[in-house]
Amino acid sequence: MTTAQPTIIRIIDVIDGAICVDAQDGEKVFEAIKDHLKNRENVTLSFEGVEFVISAFLNVAIGKLYGVCSEEEIKENFSVEHMKQEDVIKLKRAIDNGKAFYKNREIETRVFLESVDEV
Repeated sequence: MTTAQPTIIRIIDVIDGAICVDAQDGEKVFEAIKDHLKNRENVTLSFEGVEFVISAFLNVAIGKLYGVCSEEEIKENFSVEHMKQEDVIKLKRAIDNGKAFYKNREIETRVFLESVDEV
């Protein structure tokens, strides 16, 4: 069985720059990734050429993926490359934040729907 080559999405091409601090830029990256993951296609996010990243950018670009895909789908089909070691900690935090946020949102929605059914 042959594994398809991943689609490589270069952040600097998506946001037209090397500084990742804007949530709107994070949204552009999220949009570039999500359809690949929803279609179970392999995708690699390249940080090559990126000079600076903040957590807020990663929360939108990567954390939001947990709202549209399962953790399993993301683990199987998503990777990053050329990320600076100091940014890996921010990435892990964004992943944890995304998992927690969307898990809690799912629980809150279920509780709300159950309470509406009781009315």
